[in-house]
Amino acid sequence: MNEIIDIFKTPIYNIKKNLDVNYYTKKALEFEKKYESRKKDNIRGYQSPDLIEKEDVFQKKFFKDIMEDLLKYYSLFNINKNIQMNELWLNVNRRHAINKAHDHPFSFMSGVFFIKGPEKSGDLVLHNDHNKILYTQNFHSQYIKKWNSYNSVTYRIEPEENVLILFPSSVWHDVEPNLSDETRISLSFNMG
Repeated sequence: MNEIIDIFKTPIYNIKKNLDVNYYTKKALEFEKKYESRKKDNIRGYQSPDLIEKEDVFQKKFFKDIMEDLLKYYSLFNINKNIQMNELWLNVNRRHAINKAHDHPFSFMSGVFFIKGPEKSGDLVLHNDHNKILYTQNFHSQYIKKWNSYNSVTYRIEPEENVLILFPSSVWHDVEPNLSDETRISLSFNMG
């Protein structure tokens, strides 16, 4: 029998929403003034503390706004678990701000909602951990005829206003430098 079996797939959910970005922008700038930035993977950017307990009404509104998408994404995994947001934080990246490569341990799924995503404000870069074979066999990009899901090492998502991205928390990712003079604002979250 000749067949290709795709194993260990990594689904990335990417959808244009119709949320009130003016509301989310206003709240983001309020939170930036209200709360001191925490230092995790952010460099030269603002990252709020966890907003779940500090801003319950805000968190509940956002959770309600994306619930349909969370249910669709969770259904891909055929799991029987209540959807619960573990952590929610705000990122404000002005010129040259970045987020170093990281993953989100102790969570099942992570996501980002781009409130403002100007051009050249820093791509979200997802890293393919399954592709170590390309390195162990001394492969080099010069041998790749065309990039695809089997040979790519990274997958880039350009930020775009009102777009929601969901991905497994185990996927390493980073945010490239904001090369724009405009501010990139996003909400990031982890689900249990």
